[in-house]
Amino acid sequence: MTATIVDTSALLKMLWTAAVAGVGVTTVFAIGVVGATRALDLSRDDRPAEAAILGAVGALALAAVGAAVVYGIVVMIQK
Repeated sequence: MTATIVDTSALLKMLWTAAVAGVGVTTVFAIGVVGATRALDLSRDDRPAEAAILGAVGALALAAVGAAVVYGIVVMIQK
């Protein structure tokens, strides 16, 4: 009778999920920062249409990061 001390399947699933989530959220946050920064630069250069588009991209990306954080907290609370 051998007892399983570590569930390797669950451990591997946790590792790749954490890696994908970490890289994904970091990438989306970077897109948000770049969008906001470029929007400010373009607004200074009197290019309001491009600034508005990149501002919206930045805001959407930062909202997605906020949603990911809230989702992570909800998942942790329910488990």
